[in-house]
Amino acid sequence: MKRWLCAAVMMCLAIPPALGASGWEPLRTQLLREMEITWVRDLALKKPERMAVLPFQATDSAPAEWGAWMTEEMTLQLFGQGPWKMLERARIEQLIREQGFTQTALADATTAISLGKLAGADTLVMGSYRAISPTEARVWVRLVVVSTGQVLAIASGSVPLQASATPLLDSLRME
Repeated sequence: MKRWLCAAVMMCLAIPPALGASGWEPLRTQLLREMEITWVRDLALKKPERMAVLPFQATDSAPAEWGAWMTEEMTLQLFGQGPWKMLERARIEQLIREQGFTQTALADATTAISLGKLAGADTLVMGSYRAISPTEARVWVRLVVVSTGQVLAIASGSVPLQASATPLLDSLRME
């Protein structure tokens, strides 16, 4: 147990950046460190095996496209960073459509947990964002245990959008 914990803490301290200096590394690192602290405090807590990133929700009139990009970016940031498997976003979106969930309803923890259970996830990544400027957003992220609703970790930070989101969104619009 001590060996695994030591390795996990070292992993959090030396996480390689997935996409260069995009502003997401501090957010990811903060989230994973908070999750490790929670596990240290509650040793009975089960480690995530299947993680799903839900669509990020705007808390203001920020563009919805930012939320789609942030959802993808968080999936990329968490993929391969722990023993968990990431559930495919297309499957999550399919369940949202099939169940008739609205984007606004996903901000509700009970609805999100129901979706997590349907998707077969044991841990959810839920996020929201607010525009700070046309090129920057404030992002809040929570990791939630599906079976109990317990929050494993919370992280927040400012994320630049100009350098990475705009070209991605432009390329998506062309297709």
